[in-house]
Amino acid sequence: MKKPKEWVVMALLVFALVCVCVFITALHMTNRSVEHAVAEVEKPEALVKFEEMISASTEAAEAVVGTEGIAESRRDPLGLWAEVFERKHNEWDTDKHCRAKINRDDYYDFDKWPEATRQEFIECIKKHRELIELIVEAAEIGGPIFPRAVHSYVLAADFQGKRDIYDILDMPIADAVVRIHEGDADMAFREFIALAKIADALRDDPSLCGMRLRFFIRYYVGWEVKKTFKRGEVPSDLALALAGQLGQAEESYTMAEAVEVERHFMINTFPQFSELGIAAWADEMGPFWGTAGWVYTRPMFKPLYNVDQVKFIDISELLMRIPDQPYFEIQPELDSVAEKIEDLTFTQGYSTRALPELVDSFESLAWYRASADLTRIGLLLERHYALNGEYPASLEDIRSELGGAIPLDPFSGEPYRYKTYEEHPDTFLLYSLGRNMKDDEGAEGWDHGDIVWR
Repeated sequence: MKKPKEWVVMALLVFALVCVCVFITALHMTNRSVEHAVAEVEKPEALVKFEEMISASTEAAEAVVGTEGIAESRRDPLGLWAEVFERKHNEWDTDKHCRAKINRDDYYDFDKWPEATRQEFIECIKKHRELIELIVEAAEIGGPIFPRAVHSYVLAADFQGKRDIYDILDMPIADAVVRIHEGDADMAFREFIALAKIADALRDDPSLCGMRLRFFIRYYVGWEVKKTFKRGEVPSDLALALAGQLGQAEESYTMAEAVEVERHFMINTFPQFSELGIAAWADEMGPFWGTAGWVYTRPMFKPLYNVDQVKFIDISELLMRIPDQPYFEIQPELDSVAEKIEDLTFTQGYSTRALPELVDSFESLAWYRASADLTRIGLLLERHYALNGEYPASLEDIRSELGGAIPLDPFSGEPYRYKTYEEHPDTFLLYSLGRNMKDDEGAEGWDHGDIVWR
């Protein structure tokens, strides 16, 4: 076998040397770009205030903890919520039988369940009623719930605290169904009101994850009230109380501030996000792409990784500049940012994963806000019917109960659509235009349709 010619060897060596020089130059330049971009990103003021508040709350809790230990710490919300989570993990999470029993969607047909199924469900709820009552007590006291900002929203898919909150919502709702069956509607509504207060307990959390949890809780409580109570069954005084609770749900932070906190989390945990991105790629697209993602994070591709991080910082900055206005007004700006994301190349793999989540959050929060508003209005319409035997002719008739102002649909900037029917005086139609921002006359749908209360 002939030896390769010397010029071939020399050419390969020169090529290798050029590649090394290009890599070193690219690495140096992109490292400087990342350092410059990160240096301009200051710690969000909202996060600083939250950490100071948590520190003061923790010091207050430590000051009152005496010989009785955690019982004394109940004077502080953090201590009480810590007990709730501990008992939930020890009592509820280990009870797979009862967890499976409440994981259903047909509570509104509870009275039609087979007797044996219904009794088994009731026994499970009563078994954990002491824990449920503790959850209600903690919710009525308020927050903070977590000893720090919840987490990055994009990184929080498997965050334990997020799963805990979802379970904590389900348990009192299931108990409320049983209470109604037992004829104790007052206690059921107290539980719904307490759950709405959990959103307020998270109010001081400036993270996007915390904001989405708050909006989701308000939407979820309203959805369950709608499913659980039939027409004419809503206690008028308690309907007014729950509507008032939902009406107090003001945000301590703007969406731009939440995005700024999210960006801070992402920048400081970019390597962690990369590892999650690799796992997600493997789950969604197969092991080949998971392997490709792993290779992408190796040192040889660090220049591409650096550019990816800079792109994330630059485009998320645009989202921070979007004003705090109704969704229909800011949609053009969101579309403009979405176009910039679409222009990213496949080498900006993590920006193309994280940034759409941030853009979608604006729309999702508008959807949750509209759903919570519809719950509030719907409860007051039911109350009006209970007191007067008919639904009001227009939303103007319940303006005073709404605090003097009729909420506006974030998808149109106009009052929510409300219709009554002469031929069916015991019913009404109440809806938001929804994501497509078109009036589909009450035809319900997630992407193409309205958000309908009744």
